[in-house]
Parts: sequence; C-alpha cells; structure tokens
Amino acid sequence: MQLKTIRYWILFGSFSILFGFGTWLVELIEGSKITTSEHIDFGIFLIFYGCIGGSFLFGVIMLPLTIIMERFFNKLVIKMIVYSIVGYYFGKFVFGVNFHGEHVQIYHLTEVTSILIFMGIGLLYAWIDRCSYHKLILN
Repeated sequence: MQLKTIRYWILFGSFSILFGFGTWLVELIEGSKITTSEHIDFGIFLIFYGCIGGSFLFGVIMLPLTIIMERFFNKLVIKMIVYSIVGYYFGKFVFGVNFHGEHVQIYHLTEVTSILIFMGIGLLYAWIDRCSYHKLILN
C-alpha cells in the first residue's frame, strides 16, 4: 500500500471520529438545555451516528479538499484557515440538523457553540493533516 493511501486512511479515521465526538459534544452542551420529552437524547450512540455522517462527509467534501490543499496550498496556516472555515459550515449544519427552530428560541440555544466546536475540529484536522504529511510523505 502506498504511503499516500495510508495517509488518507489515517485522515479518514481521524476525521470520522472527530466529527462523531463533535456532534456528541454539541448535543451534550446544547441538548442538555432542552427539558421536554420532544427532544431525544441519543447519548453516547450519537458518536457512532456522527462517525457515520463524518465518513460520508469526508468522502464527499474533505478528501477532495485535502487533495487540492496538498497539491496547491501546502502551507499549515492556509490549511488551518480553510479547514476552520469548513468547520464553521459543518457547525452550522450539525446545529441545524440537531435542533429545530422552536427549541432554539424557547431554550435559548446558541449556534456559536457548535460553530466553535467544529472550527476547533477543523484546526485539529489541519494539524493531523500536517503531521501525517510530514511523517509519511516527506520521510
């Protein structure tokens, strides 16, 4: 197996796990504010569901973006900015999927929490991308 392929598998696994934990963390922080039975708390199973969603999003969005970034913009600062921007949109997406408009207004849920969590995940992904590139490709 080529080292690039191993690197992409590492990025796939780490992104899927980070996305699952991010989804769970948003649910843990913001979902705990909802006190009615209308909201279903999946608990730790949400990590598994988030990993499945993260696996799909990695193949559709992150893998092509990672390949483009590696080929044309292989600087850590640029990757951190781009992956943070992608994390911003993932945060908005996850918050929109998990919480409905009426819950957001009634329980004063904040989308910023989700955005910050996923921007942090974007920064972690940039760091993992850099480390895997330097360990597997440059050595």
